[in-house]
Order: sequence, then structure tokens, then C-alpha cells
Amino acid sequence: MKEHRVKVTSISPGPTLTASWEGFEAPPDRMMPPEDIASVIWSAYTLAPQTVVEDIMLRPILGDIS
Repeated sequence: MKEHRVKVTSISPGPTLTASWEGFEAPPDRMMPPEDIASVIWSAYTLAPQTVVEDIMLRPILGDIS
């Protein structure tokens, strides 16, 4: 899509405190707030037209929850 100047970003968030994780036993303070995910996506979206973020990987600071 480069020749059409379409930006493509792969977004891989880890455990995020949303309804999609209901029923999963994990301490809420280990889950990332959805506002953080939204903030990072918005930041990538609002970059200059000649700049693209190709990959975004977000994980809890203490590591993935298993």
C-alpha cells in the first residue's frame, strides 16, 4: 500500500481490562487500562503523513498473565 500512501499498523495488545476478558481470573491491577491502548493508537494515527508505525506491541509491565 506504500505507493498509495496508505499506512498499515499491526497492533498486538496484551491483557486489557475490558469486557472481552470477563470470566478470566486475573488481578485487575495487572491488566492494562483500555485508555492506554487507545492513546497509543491515536498517537500513531496523528503522526506526520510521511511517518508510519508498523508494529505496536503492548504488554503489562510485569509480563503476560497466565
